[in-house]
Amino acid sequence: MAICEHLIAADVSANCNNLIRAGVEQIGYIINKADIESISETDRVVDSIVMKTGKKAYRIQQLGAQPFNGTSSEMQEGDYANTMNKVAAFVVLDNGPDIAKDIIEPLMNGEFIVIIENKYKDATKRNAFEMIGWDSGAHATAISQNKYENQSAWQVELTETEVGNAGRYVWKDSVEDTRALLDALLVAAA
Repeated sequence: MAICEHLIAADVSANCNNLIRAGVEQIGYIINKADIESISETDRVVDSIVMKTGKKAYRIQQLGAQPFNGTSSEMQEGDYANTMNKVAAFVVLDNGPDIAKDIIEPLMNGEFIVIIENKYKDATKRNAFEMIGWDSGAHATAISQNKYENQSAWQVELTETEVGNAGRYVWKDSVEDTRALLDALLVAAA
């Protein structure tokens, strides 16, 4: 049996040449977790996502100055080990029978992976595309619509609970190559 060690392994300091900044880009991706055949990952960096035959990812477009507002990570104190809860928050900017059937109702009970693009990118840029949901699946914890607030948009929060790591990222050589990898997932796998 291995002995778990939790030892810090890097300096805690500001990146003075590229100060951290808040925010997420307007385009993200959502995938039904069950539609993924496999991923390839090294040190919490995913470089390949293989979809099951006939399955695909879907684009999430967010408008406004604060896309994906409410997306967050928060440590949860445990009895034996601490974990993270990760929230992917977005709005559905449409309404009607097809939206109810194809988006809202599946979100209510499904298990998902959401990939967002951070505005802040470190020198390597490997932190650009963050993945929520691979470890324990992101599930709906809140879906609401108020006809007189937020332009009547559906407010959605998907939460992944009890995650044993602070972050998982998708990266393929460059920002452009990673976007191409993710955009390729928008077409049904052969």
